[in-house]
Amino acid sequence: MSTLTAKTIGPSTTVNDVLDALPEASGLLNDLGLDTCCGGGLSLQEACGDAGLDLASVLGQLADLGARAA
Repeated sequence: MSTLTAKTIGPSTTVNDVLDALPEASGLLNDLGLDTCCGGGLSLQEACGDAGLDLASVLGQLADLGARAA
Protein backbone atom coordinates (compact mmCIF):
# COMPACT_ATOMS: atom_id res chain seq x y z
CA MET A 1 0.00 0.00 0.00
CA SER A 2 1.24 3.47 -0.89
CA THR A 3 2.13 5.98 1.80
CA LEU A 4 1.34 8.81 -0.61
CA THR A 5 -1.30 11.20 0.66
CA ALA A 6 -2.86 14.38 -0.70
CA LYS A 7 -0.36 16.30 1.43
CA THR A 8 2.65 14.56 -0.10
CA ILE A 9 1.63 14.84 -3.76
CA GLY A 10 4.29 16.83 -5.57
CA PRO A 11 5.71 17.59 -9.01
CA SER A 12 7.32 14.16 -9.42
CA THR A 13 4.18 12.25 -8.40
CA THR A 14 2.72 10.38 -11.36
CA VAL A 15 -0.87 10.91 -12.41
CA ASN A 16 -1.56 7.25 -11.58
CA ASP A 17 -0.15 7.69 -8.07
CA VAL A 18 -2.34 10.77 -7.56
CA LEU A 19 -5.38 8.69 -8.48
CA ASP A 20 -4.31 5.86 -6.17
CA ALA A 21 -3.91 8.26 -3.24
CA LEU A 22 -6.85 10.52 -4.10
CA PRO A 23 -9.39 8.69 -6.31
CA GLU A 24 -11.76 11.64 -6.16
CA ALA A 25 -9.19 13.65 -8.16
CA SER A 26 -10.22 11.85 -11.36
CA GLY A 27 -12.87 14.41 -12.26
CA LEU A 28 -10.59 17.35 -11.51
CA LEU A 29 -7.73 15.96 -13.57
CA ASN A 30 -10.04 15.19 -16.48
CA ASP A 31 -11.63 18.66 -16.27
CA LEU A 32 -8.14 20.17 -16.43
CA GLY A 33 -7.35 18.14 -19.53
CA LEU A 34 -4.79 15.88 -17.88
CA ASP A 35 -4.72 12.37 -19.34
CA THR A 36 -5.63 9.91 -16.60
CA CYS A 37 -5.40 6.88 -18.85
CA CYS A 38 -2.52 6.65 -21.30
CA GLY A 39 -0.70 9.57 -19.68
CA GLY A 40 -1.02 8.15 -16.18
CA GLY A 41 2.66 7.30 -16.01
CA LEU A 42 3.69 10.93 -16.45
CA SER A 43 4.69 13.02 -13.48
CA LEU A 44 2.41 15.91 -12.65
CA GLN A 45 5.18 18.24 -13.80
CA GLU A 46 5.33 16.55 -17.21
CA ALA A 47 1.56 16.25 -17.56
CA CYS A 48 0.99 19.89 -16.64
CA GLY A 49 3.73 20.99 -19.03
CA ASP A 50 2.20 18.95 -21.86
CA ALA A 51 -1.24 20.44 -21.13
CA GLY A 52 0.04 24.01 -20.69
CA LEU A 53 -1.13 24.15 -17.08
CA ASP A 54 0.48 25.90 -14.13
CA LEU A 55 1.88 23.14 -11.90
CA ALA A 56 1.51 25.17 -8.69
CA SER A 57 -2.15 25.80 -9.44
CA VAL A 58 -2.83 22.11 -10.08
CA LEU A 59 -1.00 21.10 -6.90
CA GLY A 60 -3.06 23.67 -4.97
CA GLN A 61 -6.30 22.32 -6.38
CA LEU A 62 -5.29 18.77 -5.48
CA ALA A 63 -4.39 19.88 -1.94
CA ASP A 64 -7.77 21.57 -1.59
CA LEU A 65 -9.53 18.46 -2.85
CA GLY A 66 -7.55 16.30 -0.44
CA ALA A 67 -8.42 18.57 2.48
CA ARG A 68 -12.12 18.34 1.63
CA ALA A 69 -11.90 14.55 1.30
CA ALA A 70 -10.18 14.11 4.68
